[in-house]
Amino acid sequence: MSIWGRPREGSEEPPRQLDKSKGRPSAAPPARKPESAPLPGTMARSASRRNASKTTSRLCKSVHFAGEIHCDEDLFVDGRVEGLISMPNKTLVIGPNSDVRADIQARNLVLEGKLRGKAHIRERMQIKKRGNMHGDLVTHRLIIEDGAIYCGTSEVHPPEAKTGVRPAATLEPKVQESRPAPPVRAKAKPSMA
Repeated sequence: MSIWGRPREGSEEPPRQLDKSKGRPSAAPPARKPESAPLPGTMARSASRRNASKTTSRLCKSVHFAGEIHCDEDLFVDGRVEGLISMPNKTLVIGPNSDVRADIQARNLVLEGKLRGKAHIRERMQIKKRGNMHGDLVTHRLIIEDGAIYCGTSEVHPPEAKTGVRPAATLEPKVQESRPAPPVRAKAKPSMA
């Protein structure tokens, strides 16, 4: 390429464009590689991972934590945790490499690893096919995939309406106290002999 932005003979370089503000040739933009179409579902997964990485805290599999965790954002645990995890308005994901021995308070819980303890989940608990839970559970929705292990007690309550009035299906019927009927005395009929 010559200094005037013209290609030299035998050169395969594209001609440079003149940058009028500086009075000299500017570099041509680099050639782009043709983009291949993304695999089905890849784009959605990568977008969700980007969004999740901005708002999700992570405890990797090399982490061993003992104590209390109070969190105001979603949490992904893939290591060992012992103690208490409190995040009543957020989602907790217990990853496949995790070993959690804790009492949990969360809005949602997705279990892919091991959990020992009590869980009070405000909305939804999902135990994936490789999930393993031993303990007590209170939630509004419970999803257990085929192959998952659950051993313990569970209470599944339908969510209450936002007005504070429970749905009619959850109202208990009123039972009136029943009093025993007074004894009936049979009168002897006079016999006609």
